[in-house]
Amino acid sequence: LSREELVPVAAEGEAVVSGEAHADNVAPALLGGFTVATDEGVTTVDADIPLVACLPEIAVSTRDARRVVPSDASIEDMVHTVGRAATLAVGMCRRDADLVGAGMDDRVVTPARAELINGYHDVREAALAAGATGVTVSGAGPSVLGVCQAADRTRVADAMLEAFDEADVAARAYKTRVGRGAEVFES
Repeated sequence: LSREELVPVAAEGEAVVSGEAHADNVAPALLGGFTVATDEGVTTVDADIPLVACLPEIAVSTRDARRVVPSDASIEDMVHTVGRAATLAVGMCRRDADLVGAGMDDRVVTPARAELINGYHDVREAALAAGATGVTVSGAGPSVLGVCQAADRTRVADAMLEAFDEADVAARAYKTRVGRGAEVFES
């Protein structure tokens, strides 16, 4: 099977973990790039954006992270969030870290999931002060993702780690880029 053909198969495994066969986690892992998974299929854009992924040593289940998302939101919050999602998509297509960061300002899902991650708000503020253009909970969490210019990655990573440390949460930080997806290596 090709990587594209594996997505719906892997999504069935996601149903076992989270209760829903949605490709929002497996599609980016398999295909890489900026990936949008909808009921109609998966779309990817090769986006070379600098990132800091900070992984706190806490457990957050996908099921719990989905459970805390509100079932309703104000029209103002939805208009803001949809507009920012569009900004994020344009930023990925343009490979523009500033636009991607601006597009990460969600008022619906992230505020709910942030409450599951001890220290999140301080980590976010520290990363922004260190030069991140945007910070969010990565997927269901507990990873926190910061977008920045490549030259700012070390400073952003250090700030995120220090903020987690101040919250008594052990964490690791990875300076990276949007990935290429699963690869097979032969020795």
